[in-house]
Amino acid sequence: MYEYKNILIVRYGEISLKGMNKPYFERVLEGRIKSAISKLDLAEAQSLSIVRSDGLITVSGRDTELPVDEALLTKTILKVFGVASVSPAVRLEDKHIETIFAAAIDFMHKRVDERNASIGTGIGADKPVTFKIIGKRSDKSYPITSPDMSARVGEAVLNALEPKVKVDVIRPEIALNIHLRQREVFIYDEKFGGFGGLPLGTNGKGMTLLSGGIDSPVATWLMAKR
Repeated sequence: MYEYKNILIVRYGEISLKGMNKPYFERVLEGRIKSAISKLDLAEAQSLSIVRSDGLITVSGRDTELPVDEALLTKTILKVFGVASVSPAVRLEDKHIETIFAAAIDFMHKRVDERNASIGTGIGADKPVTFKIIGKRSDKSYPITSPDMSARVGEAVLNALEPKVKVDVIRPEIALNIHLRQREVFIYDEKFGGFGGLPLGTNGKGMTLLSGGIDSPVATWLMAKR
């Protein structure tokens, strides 16, 4: 059995272009995320850990599972200006290929069960779930390349779950991402888009004049992200 932790991966866009000032923007964004979570007024949220690491922010609990409802936490973070996207993910500290195989198979098995439960006994219930693997190797010292990782994990998943699953690299129902980093591996299949822009408080104050049309509210919204 392998050790894992359910987390949220928080990505940002424009902040990564800020050069020498990037740490400042990252700190502000981290603070805004903490502030948004604290407004949930849940005792369990106090145990959450929010960490900046190698261009990403991760949100996790002390134990394997998140102490706060995953959907509620994701929705809350997505409302923070500066957040480009959020992905619920599994984090592995063991980067051995066999551990990645086992975690990917378990992840896919869970998704297949969820899909079949949503369909029930209706039309398409007996069809296999289509998938593909997207490997990404940020740790270039890792001996397996990104394309090879995609192929080997895909083969392992197919052998373990066939005939419940089938490979489709063009229009898969599930695109399973395997992201190998310096100290960990992230496995996820969903990416929810946020507002983007820059964190609140990193620029000066602004003022808007609202008219009776749609242009001024849209312009105000776009300026709020700046």
